[in-house]
Amino acid sequence: RDKRHSSKEDGERRVTQRAMVTLPCGLWINGIREQIAFIRPLAGVDELFLAGTAKQLPPRRFATLLLSRCVEQFGPLSPIDEKALRDLPAGDREALLLHAWRSTFGPRARLAVDCPQPNCDGRDIIDLDIDGLLRPPYHDARPLYEATIEDGDQRYVALFRLPNGGDVEAAEEADFS
Repeated sequence: RDKRHSSKEDGERRVTQRAMVTLPCGLWINGIREQIAFIRPLAGVDELFLAGTAKQLPPRRFATLLLSRCVEQFGPLSPIDEKALRDLPAGDREALLLHAWRSTFGPRARLAVDCPQPNCDGRDIIDLDIDGLLRPPYHDARPLYEATIEDGDQRYVALFRLPNGGDVEAAEEADFS
C-alpha cells in the first residue's frame, strides 16, 4: 500500500506531497499581500535534525527552525529564510505549524496532557481535528491598524501591526524580572 496516501487511523504515518496553503493574514511584500505558501511534510532527516535541537532552543525559536525546514515558498520568496518566517504574523506561523503537522502526520493530533497540579499524576488524551483549528483568510487584513483612544478632552491615535514571529521570539526570551 502506498504510504503517501495512508491515514493515521490505520496505524501508518500519513505523508503527503507538497501542499499549497492559504494563510489567514499574509505578509506584505513590496506592497502586495502574499498569503500563499507551499509546504512539504517533514522527512526523516528533518526530524533527526530537529530532535537534536529541540531541547536547546526556546519553543518559538524552535518553531521558526521547524518552519524553515518545511516551508518551501511564500509568495515570491523561495527559498524562504528565517527572517521572512519571523516577519509573518504570529497567527500565520501557528497556521503553518498546523499545516506542517497535517502534511506530515495527518488531519488529527492525539495529545497527552499531564495534570499540572502538584501531587497529581493524572493524564488526559486530547484528540484534535487540525482542519477545525485552521482559520479562513481574513478579508480585512492589512499591514497597519489604527485605534483611536479618547481620554476626556484628549484624543490619541495609535498605529500598530499584529505581533509577528520575531515579537513572540523576543518576548519568550526576554527577562521580565
